[in-house]
Amino acid sequence: MAVKYANEVIELMEAYPMRSFRVGELVRHVTRGRSLSVSEKAAARKAVKRVMDALVEHDAVLLVRAAEVSGAAAEYSVSRLRDIGAGKAGQKARQ
Repeated sequence: MAVKYANEVIELMEAYPMRSFRVGELVRHVTRGRSLSVSEKAAARKAVKRVMDALVEHDAVLLVRAAEVSGAAAEYSVSRLRDIGAGKAGQKARQ
């Protein structure tokens, strides 16, 4: 998977397998908490969503809660992949 930030996202989620993560938390992690311009933050968010879509597509991560409205946060989890079942597996993050 040659997607920007993929290694950082995977390492973080593997380090904390018993919790779910929102995209904003993942963005903050991959950008190391730096202050970003609006365009830099949007680019980082888009890159993280691509990583998460690829991980969901390959059944490596479960989309626990989809962002149902604009501005809402989707949640992703590694540990809940087997706990919840296939109900939301395979759904893509909304851009």
